[in-house]
Amino acid sequence: MGNWGAGILENDDAQDFLGDLMDGLASHVVDTLRKNEAYIGSVAPAIAVMALLAKEWRTVPPHADVIKGWKGKYLKVCQDRNSGASKGGFMEDPYCLNGMATFDSLADLSEGFDHEPVDLPVAEDINETAFRVGMDVTHPKFGVGTIVEIEDAGPAARAKVVFNSCGEKRLVLAFAGLAPL
Repeated sequence: MGNWGAGILENDDAQDFLGDLMDGLASHVVDTLRKNEAYIGSVAPAIAVMALLAKEWRTVPPHADVIKGWKGKYLKVCQDRNSGASKGGFMEDPYCLNGMATFDSLADLSEGFDHEPVDLPVAEDINETAFRVGMDVTHPKFGVGTIVEIEDAGPAARAKVVFNSCGEKRLVLAFAGLAPL
């Protein structure tokens, strides 16, 4: 707690700030990819900054499986964007190719952090549905969102959900009223 080193980022407040910055970048990536925008020019730079935060300041990035899911969506958007391009289309677009490498770099860095498994059901007793990272859900008040992180299991399970209407919320799954889409 407090200061634990001499550097400007070696204190709890700075680490909280870096964590919030990582979360904000993740929300931006999710929102941009969800919109399936033909212009996704800010996604690869956001991923690159996330990799910098993870590498230089040990800020916990999203789980590698989440990043790989983003990469798949990014690939689809790039392919759609280049479907009318001459010759090789996507495979000759250096912007998209460089972006793909950026996702790989962040996913590799993410492997070095302790994460909860993302492929395990965490709330089997809630509407007989297992929530998982990457799942699109709806909430009675906040609307449509995507689960970007799950913590704990059973009745104590919490999810970080990025909602279209209001951004990020942390919810206890047993009481959240979430429904899968």
